[in-house]
Amino acid sequence: MEDKILWGEYVDLALLLPDNLYQSQDPENQLCLDDSSSGPLGSPVTMVRKRKPVIDSFQKWLEAYMVYMLVIVTAYPRRALELIKYQQIISRVVTKFKGLA
Repeated sequence: MEDKILWGEYVDLALLLPDNLYQSQDPENQLCLDDSSSGPLGSPVTMVRKRKPVIDSFQKWLEAYMVYMLVIVTAYPRRALELIKYQQIISRVVTKFKGLA
């Protein structure tokens, strides 16, 4: 993920949220063994699809953006000002336009 950020490739910011950072390597689908109800054929297996992480608040966007920004600033410290300026623009837009605009 860090390489994609540094190469300027598209990165879904939702994957940078703290709860998702270590889960992004997991497959999208998982098989779950249900031990609670064993029938004559054994335990049933169900397929569970993980929900895609979503940024649905400015706070979540800010958390993800900070991870993104730290990766870039660590490699290119001189870019800090432009990234902070962008954060400031988004912050102003959030206060001006309500909802998920």
